[in-house]
Amino acid sequence: MIDYFSEASQVYDYTKYDRTAIFHAMWLAINGVTRFNANEDQQFIINDTVDVLMRYYNAQQRFPGRNINLSNDDLVSPVALKWVTYFTEGIGSILYPFWKSIYQFGIVAKQPLTPDYRPQTDFLWSRSPYDFQASDQNGKNEGPSVDFTVVYWMCRYYDIIGPPDDFNTTITVTYPGD
Repeated sequence: MIDYFSEASQVYDYTKYDRTAIFHAMWLAINGVTRFNANEDQQFIINDTVDVLMRYYNAQQRFPGRNINLSNDDLVSPVALKWVTYFTEGIGSILYPFWKSIYQFGIVAKQPLTPDYRPQTDFLWSRSPYDFQASDQNGKNEGPSVDFTVVYWMCRYYDIIGPPDDFNTTITVTYPGD
């Protein structure tokens, strides 16, 4: 018989640093981890989940109709840029005209991004955490807005995170270098 929890844990080992809060919440819930029984590594994951949710809350592109492009040259992976250039402008465009049917190369980030650096999408957690370019920038798209709600209430239900200490407190996010 297949142990699905064991298999899921092995997959999670590859994605746990991708800053995708829903995967964190599901893994913590499946393993029965709460804010009261978490070891140091699990507490790191809980803290990362809270950080990602706070960054989601402050992200301007999450407001309805603001699917803005978040182009930022500091985020671009040089390896991704090299391959995109090769297949669009270089000799690769001549030698491999069918490359788009095999693999879709795109500009991606060097590291997984938090929601404030990711574009508006239908469900944020189902998209790559390395993607930061909006595919449709007409400003008329509105997502279902459950990205934050699903993760937050799942974490509250399974006691992974607690209620806010003060409901009137302003959420602030500090970035490295600020």
